[in-house]
Amino acid sequence: MEYKLFSRKSPKLENTINIIVEYKEDNEQYHNLLKYIASYREQTKILVKKDNEKVFINKEDILFYFSNKQHNYCQTKEGTFRIMSRLYKIEEDNPDYIRISKSHIINAKKILKFDMATSTKIVIVMEDGSKLLASRRRVRNVYDFLDERSI
Repeated sequence: MEYKLFSRKSPKLENTINIIVEYKEDNEQYHNLLKYIASYREQTKILVKKDNEKVFINKEDILFYFSNKQHNYCQTKEGTFRIMSRLYKIEEDNPDYIRISKSHIINAKKILKFDMATSTKIVIVMEDGSKLLASRRRVRNVYDFLDERSI
């Protein structure tokens, strides 16, 4: 079997990638390719609720996740979106996220700075200017996280 890859830029498309798969017969390789493409989207996107519709957003745009005890949300520079995932699952699935309190998990790649004015409190400033307080129980985790990454 021979593979050929063609690509082109299209000024008509905005934030979209179209993939056309041409095949002679419906076989296992074809289905494996479709599964791979679908899994790639699952790795880079997250389904969120915005108003009354569900949309995909890029995971890399998420600054932090939080809970208000009824629902879970994610925060981006563009706004707040309701998510269906549980916070502990998000924490488990990505090593770049760190839990800073019972209700907040932050994306370490989106941290602007740390304010460690006192030894018992850490205020974390995110790229959008949001200030999040690490709980006393999680301060040690934050220090360990920073030590692991030599930050």
